[in-house]
Amino acid sequence: MKLSSKAIVTTMTLAALLAGCASKDKPIQLTELQTPRWSLTELDGKALELPKGKKIPSLSIDEKMTATGLAGCNDYVGEVELDVDSHEFRVTHLNSTMKLCLKNEMALNSTIISALSEWNRIDIDKNILTLKGKKHTLVFQAQSK
Repeated sequence: MKLSSKAIVTTMTLAALLAGCASKDKPIQLTELQTPRWSLTELDGKALELPKGKKIPSLSIDEKMTATGLAGCNDYVGEVELDVDSHEFRVTHLNSTMKLCLKNEMALNSTIISALSEWNRIDIDKNILTLKGKKHTLVFQAQSK
């Protein structure tokens, strides 16, 4: 069957519109986000490698939308801002301890604090939480109690 160029363009446009509607993200469920604890496994596409005996950076969010965790060297606390429909996430009013850290630990700490403070695209797929910002991507794995 022959289709005119107008029919082909119309068909392709309709298919693109339908595909766009079908792939629309489902809103983030707060219960998914409020898992007992998220442990950082990847930073900017690379597996997180820590010296033996060092604690894994983490993120926990409670029912009051308070974020707490370890940023590599220092503990932090802040308030979560979340747009469940547009998948945007950040931590505001972020405070952290000020422990003396080794240079590489401080660099990791600064990167995590900076990334959490900025608006990120948030996605949760099964037990994986991804925060993708303009500069950094953090990937966390859900941990059980």
